[in-house]
Amino acid sequence: QEVQLKNLPLDSDASKADTNDDEVEGESWLSESVKRNHELKEALKSVQVSVLLDNTLPETQELFLKKLIPAQEFFFADRGDTVSVERTSFPKPFSDSIAPYEEQIVNRKLNELLLKYVAKTDFVVNVKFSLIENSENKNAAPTSSNIKMAINILLDDTVLPTVDTFLKEAVPLAINFDAERGDSLKIIRKRFPERSVDSISPEQRTALKDYRLKILEAFQTGDYVSGLEWAEKGLKVAVKRADKIFILKMKGSLHFLLEEKEEALEMWRHVQRLDPKDKEVRQMLNNLE
Repeated sequence: QEVQLKNLPLDSDASKADTNDDEVEGESWLSESVKRNHELKEALKSVQVSVLLDNTLPETQELFLKKLIPAQEFFFADRGDTVSVERTSFPKPFSDSIAPYEEQIVNRKLNELLLKYVAKTDFVVNVKFSLIENSENKNAAPTSSNIKMAINILLDDTVLPTVDTFLKEAVPLAINFDAERGDSLKIIRKRFPERSVDSISPEQRTALKDYRLKILEAFQTGDYVSGLEWAEKGLKVAVKRADKIFILKMKGSLHFLLEEKEEALEMWRHVQRLDPKDKEVRQMLNNLE
């Protein structure tokens, strides 16, 4: 049998709620409400509140409930009222994914971060969530989340190695990453297969052609800084491996002409890893080293 507990107004006195037979019929609604609430509280022997939480919810929410419920007006610890919280894994479809909302947020943030530095055809992101097994350390401090994530980022081998170092520092800052909780980040390098010609839009081909011409023009006219800017834009739209290698070679030459030898070495060494048979790059590396 369900009982609806009503709030007792703070400015009322429950002890004055009793009425005599000669009381006037025009008694206010507030007094009647106070009387009913008082009688209800006196009639209750005790209130036992049981809460069932899904395992994916953070421990901090459980602690909050254990403080929130006793703070309610109907709760009287002296009367024997109690609160108990149990956890279980909710059945499907409610937990079809352990944390669908968090997964969407993390994936979106990672994609936004990568798209600023890597072409969208040169990376794949996967985020896997799993429950934290904290049964071995029950006395540990509560964590803000009851799930941990494993982030795997697959990069095309044409992407500069410095991107790996940058991502290892930037990813933990972009999302709620906590290595102590069990979160992990892994960056994998693979040679992506060549895309078919039909998958490249005419606008993309035109843009790449324009960027290549502007890079060569900047190289010939001595506007090396602009050439580097065009090279960055060219790498964002280049799809074919040969186009990417060409732009990387030109970036190395532009850095060298700007007397940025470390950057030139980085570019040419990367090109040599991608195409060990390139004699021109090998000769430039030998001369520079």
